Amino acid sequence: MRIDRYLVLDDRNSALSLIVEIDALLGEHWTDPVIHPESGEALVAWNDAYLSKAHKLQKGKRSVSLQEAILGGWIFGIHQGRFGKARLKLEEAMAIRNALDQFDNYPNFPAYRALFHGFLSSLYGVKEALRNACGKISKDSKAWWESKFKEIQQDPLLHLFYKMHNQDKHALEQSILQPRTKLFGYAGAVPERLGAEGVSVSKNAGTKYEQRQFLRGAVAAFECYLLTDNPNDDPPSVKGQLDLVLDHYKTLVWESERQFGERTP
Repeated sequence: MRIDRYLVLDDRNSALSLIVEIDALLGEHWTDPVIHPESGEALVAWNDAYLSKAHKLQKGKRSVSLQEAILGGWIFGIHQGRFGKARLKLEEAMAIRNALDQFDNYPNFPAYRALFHGFLSSLYGVKEALRNACGKISKDSKAWWESKFKEIQQDPLLHLFYKMHNQDKHALEQSILQPRTKLFGYAGAVPERLGAEGVSVSKNAGTKYEQRQFLRGAVAAFECYLLTDNPNDDPPSVKGQLDLVLDHYKTLVWESERQFGERTP
């Protein structure tokens, strides 16, 4: 249903009281409030046609558009509260990590690389959301985050992932992510290239639409590793490292929610 605007209420209780009045006129539940993670103000969605019976209830109340609400810092969706943005970005990172499993037997390095750097970006988003939220709650929360960020900087693996995101944004060096494929057989269309990055053919060669298409049909074990300053004959799979880093950020979000703010339903 189209939302014409959002009414701004002083707090959650004021919004719930308004919704109770709307529900009584409609004979059904209309909506749930959206709570601002910092100010505590609440939004109630409004549709002129559907809420025509409740028209008088909006009198004297300030309203904002969806765009104004987003710019004003309200977070829409299931993840609400002070750390809603952090949990949203954590959920993105978790989804990306799960998506990487599809390439275990399907070599496709460009797709894997794109997801990997999306993972780094989402983790950076978790970090920034925690930093921002903790910096606005209290001196204790700010000090807590500063100590946790120092832990990230001092841990070799956590700092490596933090550094990789910055390098990808600001530097031109090639990514240290590297593919590794064990190919046991192939049955499919005739490929142009068959190697560590996968089995591929070129499409639209010589045009602006040129792109490699990676083919299925390989009987293979595919994984990626990080080319670091510490050479190893058999460097660990990057997915195991991702799991360790992701678990650390899960703990950070979980601890921040329980120490400095409850998640609203």
